[in-house]
This record gives sequence, structure tokens and C-alpha cells, in this order.
Amino acid sequence: LPREDRRHSLFGTMPKHTKNCGMATITFKKAEDAAKARNAPREELKFYEQYMVVSAYVSKRKGGKGVVLTDDTKDEMYDLSRASSNQSLASTTMSNSGYEIAPNALERIAAYLSVNDTIRMERVSKRCMEASMKAILRRAGVHLKSLDLDLSGVRASWEALCDLGESLTNLKRLTYRDMDNASDKAFWYLIKGCGRCLQFIDLRGCRRLHGRCFRLFGNQLEQLYLDGCLHIDEMALEDLCTCAGGLKELRVNDCYKITDENLSMISRMLCDLRVFTLCGDRFERLTTAGLSHISNMTALHLKTLSLSNAGSDQTLTGKGITAIAQLTELEQLDLSSLAAVRSGVLLEVAYSCRSISLLQLRNCVYLSDDGVKGLVRAKKLRHLDLSGSILITNESVQEFIKGFPTEEGKKPVTIVVGGTAADPARLSMRGSRVVVDFSDYTSILSMQDAQNASFKIGKRFY
Repeated sequence: LPREDRRHSLFGTMPKHTKNCGMATITFKKAEDAAKARNAPREELKFYEQYMVVSAYVSKRKGGKGVVLTDDTKDEMYDLSRASSNQSLASTTMSNSGYEIAPNALERIAAYLSVNDTIRMERVSKRCMEASMKAILRRAGVHLKSLDLDLSGVRASWEALCDLGESLTNLKRLTYRDMDNASDKAFWYLIKGCGRCLQFIDLRGCRRLHGRCFRLFGNQLEQLYLDGCLHIDEMALEDLCTCAGGLKELRVNDCYKITDENLSMISRMLCDLRVFTLCGDRFERLTTAGLSHISNMTALHLKTLSLSNAGSDQTLTGKGITAIAQLTELEQLDLSSLAAVRSGVLLEVAYSCRSISLLQLRNCVYLSDDGVKGLVRAKKLRHLDLSGSILITNESVQEFIKGFPTEEGKKPVTIVVGGTAADPARLSMRGSRVVVDFSDYTSILSMQDAQNASFKIGKRFY
């Protein structure tokens, strides 16, 4: 247990005082092992939130004359590694007893201990700690029905990852995030044994991953997160499309080596793909023709769309905004700062997209009261942001408030009218479930402090 928690923990078995009084004498089988212990880096050698100290061994004999068994490093102190006992820098042979309990015997003993006794045993040595863990796994492994394995932050050799993957052949979910130093070889051996049964894999932030292991995936894979995997190349995505045809969610944000051919192959072979994210600003190998392949992904059901501050008056017209009406399953829409947003255009979109729950129309300077009045028919609307739309008056806001009367079981509806011509003193909310927010989220200064108070595009409602 961490030092700060021992005093208050029910399972704390160490003394309550912070003085370190434990001492162990260890005999190394080889001089090289002793040298490794002395030269081990400090940041890697940690045991139960404490650093173990290595000092020269002095034999205390009856004559009172001590014999130093090491060289002139008498006053130096070093840390011991917390590596596996099989790879430990120290031998498990104790110099004073000469007797060693077999690992199987330790595991057998640990299987019959209570919780407190198990913790006491684990504090004796690394061998005891590992024996206790193996005993727990042996007892629980037979009855284990589900394992959500998150290896994020665990640094291990490819051999250890290979053993893990081969022993968990029925693993369904695997997370190995932000492993900057893990090589492509490590990922290969980790997935080699369990890749065919995996349904969910999260490899976000693994910058050294090239994707050769993708050919080990099976058709059971449904979700794959590759955000920030900069070295995922064209060949890796081809292997993915070939081997994981049942993929339903694919996130390749900031995977800048993706090409037009990759998008074409994804649209043709991943027929069940429902969620596809491609965020980033350095996709140098993608062209307009390549992006057009996304329209062939028939299983995609767009839920969120933001065109905020997009284009100009000449490049984005009312005709383009009206095309959004074809996205009938849209739930969140942001059309802020678009001059093409007029009342007629807005109502055509709102009447077609009946599932809209969030609508942001900040700084739409040509939007009039008629558009806001028509939004009363959007019965699933839960948040409307009109801040900065200067033509909006009390007339339309009051009618919007009346359009959502208080009903049992109905959730509140928020309307933001800061920066409009609406007068708060003349608005009446009696008998309505509408909550009026007078903040103006179009200003840069208020965005810093008040952004959390307003719903943001992409946020789910619960």
C-alpha cells in the first residue's frame, strides 16, 4: 500500500511509523548479477513506492572483525529492480539460511491464506509477491468469464507480450494506449495469439506502430481506435480491410499516411462501418476525389455536423445549407457565423431533420424571428444557441418559450439569447420548461469562462 494510505487502510500490515528498519542479506550467484544491481537506473528500481538500498555486506564474526565482501563502494547506495523474479538482478538464495522454498510450494501456501496474511506474505519478497499473484490467478482463472485488459503504461518485452497473448486466446477487449516506446514487433507478438477473437482494440497514441499486426485480426473485430498512430501506412490499412471485414467503428485521426486508395478500399470492403473519424490537418496524401469515397459508405449515419465559420458568402450559399436536409438522422448541428442561414433555409433543415437535439446558430446576423418561431415544431430540441444573432427579438423568443409547456417526464429546453435584441425583463417563463440563458458565447472573452455552461457540438445528452 502507498505510504500515505497505510495509516488509514484496513489491510495495512506495516508499522504505522515511517522508519525503515527492514534488512535482508542476498547472495548473488554471479558477480555480473551483483554489478547489474549496483548499476541499475534509479527511475526503474522501485518497490511498493519505496526505493531499496544496496550496501556492502559485512560479515560479523565472533572475533569482532568484520570482513567486507565488496570493493571500495562501501559508502555508495543503489536501488534494486522490481523486475520479474526470473529476471531479477538478485538471486533468491538467502545467505544465512541456505534453504529455498520451491515456487510451487509457495503458491500452494498462498492459496490457503486469508487476505491479511496474503498481504503480509507479499511484503516478504518479490518471489512471495509473485507466488501470491499466481495463486490468485490459478484459483480465479477457471471461473473467469470476462476480462477487459488495459495494458496502458505497462512496459514489457516482446517475449512477455507474446506469452500474454498466447495465454489469452479468447480475449475480446484490449487497450494498449500511449505506448510511445513499444515497437511494431511488440504489437505483433501481443496480438498474434488473441487477434482472431478480439472485438475491441484501443491503440491510440502508439507512435511507433506501423500496422503489420493488422493482418492478424479476424472478422470479429468491431471497434479499432488508432488516433495519433502517425506511422500507420497504406499497406497496414489494406491488411485491415482484407482481414477485418466486420469492422463497425474505425478511428484514424491524425494518421497522416492514409491515401485516396485507402479510403476507396475502406468504402468498398468495410460494408458494416457505422462510425468513421478522420480528423487532422496534415493529410497531404488525400485529395477531394479521395474524400468523395466517403459518400459510398452507406452504413454511416451522420449524427453530428459542424459548418461553423466555414467558407464565405460566395462559396457557401443557401442551396448548400439546404442540402443538409438530406441528413435525416442528424442530432447535432452547428451553423454559426454563416451568412447563408436565413429563416426559410433553417426551417427546411429543421423540418427534415426531426432528431435534432442541439442547434447552434451563433452570430447568424441574417436570421429573423420567423425562423425561431418555426423551431417550435422541433419537439426533440433540447438546446438552441442564438447568441449574437442581432435580429432576434422578444416576439420570437416568447413564442418559443410557450411552445414547450411544462409536462411530467419532459426534459428542460435551453435557449441562449445573449447578444440578441431580446429584453430579459419582458420575457415570461411561467408554465414553460424552457430555461433562458442570457450569456453571449460569440465573444472571445466569454468563451474562455463560460464555454462549459453551454453545450458544445459533439457532446451527448443524457
